[in-house]
Amino acid sequence: MKPIQFALAVLCCANIQAADVAATIHGGAMTAPSDAFTEADHFRHKQQYLSARDNLISQGKLSINRGAFQPQFIIPIKSTTTDPGFYGISNYVDQDPLFNNNIEDYYCESRTYDLSNYNHQGIDFFTWPYAWHKMDNNEVGVVAAADGVITEKIDNNSDRNCDFSDPNWNAVYITYGDGSYSYYGHLKKGSLTNKPEGASVVAGEYLGVVGSSGSSTGPHLHFETYDSEGNLIEPFLGQCNRMNNVTWWLNQEAYRASQINQLATHDVAPAFPNCPQSGISVDTPNYQDDFSPGDMVYLAAYYRDQEMGQLSTYHVLKPDGSPFVSSWDHNSPDTYNASYWYWNVELPNDATPGAWTFRVNYNLETYEHVFYVGDLIFKADFED
Repeated sequence: MKPIQFALAVLCCANIQAADVAATIHGGAMTAPSDAFTEADHFRHKQQYLSARDNLISQGKLSINRGAFQPQFIIPIKSTTTDPGFYGISNYVDQDPLFNNNIEDYYCESRTYDLSNYNHQGIDFFTWPYAWHKMDNNEVGVVAAADGVITEKIDNNSDRNCDFSDPNWNAVYITYGDGSYSYYGHLKKGSLTNKPEGASVVAGEYLGVVGSSGSSTGPHLHFETYDSEGNLIEPFLGQCNRMNNVTWWLNQEAYRASQINQLATHDVAPAFPNCPQSGISVDTPNYQDDFSPGDMVYLAAYYRDQEMGQLSTYHVLKPDGSPFVSSWDHNSPDTYNASYWYWNVELPNDATPGAWTFRVNYNLETYEHVFYVGDLIFKADFED
């Protein structure tokens, strides 16, 4: 790495107070995408799967050993980015058999939903932040949770839905060695694996891209699983799981996996419009890592599973590691599946050129994002 060249550079001398920065806070909860099924949808999915499975068995393309061990799952989505995180969970399987908002998840809480004649029967993994941007850029793939056989592929349905008016999703159905199976639904149109029905896949193998096909309010994966006898299960083990008494995860994550998914700098404030127009993304992240002295910088942190009272400490550091502004704290005012907070700082006209750091200490972890101030030659020298 070459040393940063500081010809004509002067030390930043602005006297910015941490309280002034902290007072510019914006953000809060981000409503995570969800889906809605009817009993008719559920029956149709089941019949599609059973018909495809029996057809593969009759062709000798699928063999089931009901005495085999149940699969042990990995998380069924994977990111191409280097961000600290890229997803959250908005809904688990509803454990309460009654309808009309009688809900309970495996952890005895209420991160699930039901309808007048339907209990939510899967896990909803949503991508975050900027889910439509991630979808448009194929940043989050759906992968097989365990070794299995592709049993059914459904494609060519609209993938930019943001309501419950279209029940037709794109999906891949996988059968595992013991006869248990999963639906991987709401995939992006045209993104499904080229492997045919009857082909084997291994855990972690690509199946498609997270999208918003079918009854869906935004990009997410609906992951729904049945045991070898065809009984619905909740892969997460917890006190209120009434369906299975063992976890199906190779490494089960915590109910609240509190972390920062992304730190970013922007040249205008973050915005999240509600719904895409036909063929047009709704997300304009306005990412910006290159600034000039005198510019306004928007510093944003995007959280998964932020809990009430959790402390975050924020820092903005100049190229020499000294603070541009004293650190400031923020305590989460509530518990969120997805949340974001941003602050704005104005760089002084004599801002030191070079690589600056936006740093956050949160939940015993340190997160950093580097941005650049001054002529782009400084960035090139820093990266070489």
